[in-house]
Amino acid sequence: MDNSLTVFKQPTAVCYVVFFTLCLLFPCCSDDNEQGITEFIIEMAVAHVNADRIYFQLDNGTTLFPETLPDQYRSRLTDRQRVLLQYYPLKTNTSGFDETVRVYSLSNVPVLPIKRLTENDSNMPGIEPMELESIWISGNYINMSCYIYADTVAHTISLVNNLSATYPDDGRLYLEIRHSTNGDFPAFRRKMLLSFDASSLEKGQALACIVHTFDGQKVYYRVYK
Repeated sequence: MDNSLTVFKQPTAVCYVVFFTLCLLFPCCSDDNEQGITEFIIEMAVAHVNADRIYFQLDNGTTLFPETLPDQYRSRLTDRQRVLLQYYPLKTNTSGFDETVRVYSLSNVPVLPIKRLTENDSNMPGIEPMELESIWISGNYINMSCYIYADTVAHTISLVNNLSATYPDDGRLYLEIRHSTNGDFPAFRRKMLLSFDASSLEKGQALACIVHTFDGQKVYYRVYK
C-alpha cells in the first residue's frame, strides 16, 4: 500500500478540507433568534457510523450527538472517518452522549499511517519544499496544516520513519515530512489539513518532525501524549 496523500486539482474531499480549514483563521458567528450571537466551535473528530445513528468523538474523548445531519454530510461519512467539524453545543442532552450539537459543516480529513523506510526501499518519497503552518498532536493523531503549490498533477505527502538515516541519540523519534510534486507546475497555493495515525507509538514518546521548507530545513519538537 502506498502510505502517502495524493492531492488532486479536481473538487474531491481533500478540496473540501482546503475550504473548511480556512475557517480556522477567522472567528465564526451567525445570528440565532434563540441564543443571540452563536459562536461556532471547530474541532477535529472521528465519526462513528452504524445502522441506526451517527455520532462524533472529539480527540479528548467527548462524544457529540448531532440533533440532525443533512444527507449531504451523511453520504460522505464512513465508520471511523476523521472529520473537521463545525458545530454549536445545545442545552438539550441525549442519553449516552456527552453533548447534543447542531452541525453546521463537516469535511473529511485524510488519515495516513506513518511510513517506515529502510535503505532497501526503492520508492523513497521526495523532499521538495512546502510550507508547514502548524503541527500538533491530539488523540492518537499527528495533525498537520500546510500549504503546497500545485496545478494539475497529483502530489504526495508522507510522514516517514527513515530507518536508514542517522539521527542524534537523544531519546526522540525522528520523523520526516516528505513532499513530492511529481513534476507538477506550482500554479496555485493550496492549504491542506491531514492526520497521521500515531497509535503505534508509545505514550510519552518525544518526537522531532523534520520538514523541508522554502526557508530551509526545520525541526518541530512534540511529545505524543
